[in-house]
Amino acid sequence: RGREDLLAGATEDADLDLFVRFKENAGFFVENPLIVECKEPEDLMSVFQEGHKNRAVASHSLNHDSSRSHSVMTVYVDNYLGTSATHGKISFVDLAGSERLKDSKSKGVTMKETANINRSLFVLGKVISLLGDISTGKRRKKKK
Repeated sequence: RGREDLLAGATEDADLDLFVRFKENAGFFVENPLIVECKEPEDLMSVFQEGHKNRAVASHSLNHDSSRSHSVMTVYVDNYLGTSATHGKISFVDLAGSERLKDSKSKGVTMKETANINRSLFVLGKVISLLGDISTGKRRKKKK
């Protein structure tokens, strides 16, 4: 499975494929995700449960219900009081865990997914490390 909208499956004409894009003025973003307006906390929980239900899972020797999905849920909150308004944003991120191929005894598609999950988590760790270095002014030596 590729980058799929875990909520889009709930609508018949929805496009499941997601694409990560970059714009100089906006940074990285996901193009055309399904956006669901929620009026009550119960609505938000229903949306979360729908996405959780649609995530990819597989079984192997270490975990019967191993998540094969990374997922992000961004909640925008708008609060209007009289003539003033406040706006907030919080992102919930759930990353599939890294697993040792040897210990998981994964085979076939699950083995390939495990390798891809591990690779993506390794790259994410490098990005976080570099961002931390940039924010503290630390310089890295260039490899020759």
